[in-house]
Amino acid sequence: MSKIKNSIYVSDLKASLDRHPKEEMIYENVRKSFYPIASFYGFKALHISLLDGSRVFSGLARNKLISQPNPVILKTKEGEEVALRYSVVLSILRSFSLQHMEGLPTPVKITSQAEVFSAAPKEEIPWVQSIETSLVVIGEESPMAEAEMLQVVWKTAEDLDIRIQELNTVVNAIGCSECRPSFQSAISSHLRNRVARLCKDCKKSVKNSPTDIFSCKEEKCLMVSGSAPPILDFLCESCKKYLRGLLEFLDEAEISYLLDGKFFDSDLKYNKIIFQIQASISSASKPEEEKPSEKKIIVLAEGGRMSQLASQLIGRPTEVSGITMRLKEWKEFLKSRQKTGFDAEHDSPRVFLTQLGDLAKKKSLNLLEILRRGKIEVQESLGRDAIKSQLKVAEKTGAEIALILGQKEALDNTVIVREINSGIQETVPQGKLIDFLNRKLKKEKEE
Repeated sequence: MSKIKNSIYVSDLKASLDRHPKEEMIYENVRKSFYPIASFYGFKALHISLLDGSRVFSGLARNKLISQPNPVILKTKEGEEVALRYSVVLSILRSFSLQHMEGLPTPVKITSQAEVFSAAPKEEIPWVQSIETSLVVIGEESPMAEAEMLQVVWKTAEDLDIRIQELNTVVNAIGCSECRPSFQSAISSHLRNRVARLCKDCKKSVKNSPTDIFSCKEEKCLMVSGSAPPILDFLCESCKKYLRGLLEFLDEAEISYLLDGKFFDSDLKYNKIIFQIQASISSASKPEEEKPSEKKIIVLAEGGRMSQLASQLIGRPTEVSGITMRLKEWKEFLKSRQKTGFDAEHDSPRVFLTQLGDLAKKKSLNLLEILRRGKIEVQESLGRDAIKSQLKVAEKTGAEIALILGQKEALDNTVIVREINSGIQETVPQGKLIDFLNRKLKKEKEE
């Protein structure tokens, strides 16, 4: 029995680490939109190692710069402990230090995408895996760093046909080492006078982490937090100026935002400023229920100023801002809008190449290269010989146009362009094929 269970466990584990090609297409669509925009804004791609040092997490947790970490720890034959990559931002900062990038002209702009791992709370699953895409700006003291990163994410969303009305950027100034302690003290005092009305978890956090109450959804805690003093009343002049500067940048970039004075993170990895890009999706109700579908808020990206955390990792005072896109949430959101990558008609190439005869099959590779250089996405089934079977495959993929290369066309350097639905076709010289297809595809798209 144990062997059978173990076999199923291993199979499930492998499956959990894989992604179906249709699912991977969603991630690829996000990547195709994101990287050209990030590159335009000066962010250089960095490859980060799968392994990180294990001791760094305990140090950050001890100083409350990250929540109690739960990394996946591995041991080498020599007994040395290493951790699987836990956070893309942490790995970027570690690499910045180890690769001696301090000498680069500032600001240093880095982007990286990678899978991250954390130990799972349940014993039957050893770890949880997700994908993060992060932007990090090092050495920029002004809020231009945050503004540019938010611009990149917003323009990525626009490129994916996401309307700005579907997104919400929540921003808050959370204070610095000068002004945050006085706010923490005021919140603690406010909560101590009302501690009997708090839930069990919030009672525990009154002394050491009073701002945790702003994340609690218990009705009685919401009433207490609603009357709490806002941090905006406690900001020093430097933090006020920083917040004002960021909001002015966002106004100019036409990035809509909500300034929420009670939006905080559970740990201290962010200082001075924090933000999230949120979206909502409908939670479909069961058919037998008459209740309207509820809206579920998902976080597509989060970030802020991370100088305190970075300074500990790098070993000297360093101004750093970062933002992390959660690709699992992007996938969930795009699927909810039917921008999924699962819809063959939406995502598959609209052109299908077919061939008939030995010469045509040999010439097909050259024709494919002409199409690639012309940036025409195309599918094919060149291993098949029968033209009928190839056209059937074309119909199943949802292609609109079939290119037919026969013996005559191979000799004449022409190709037959056929509309699959109507059967209308004409012969086009291969030298004029790209222009012809661009006009035809554009016309059909407009219709």
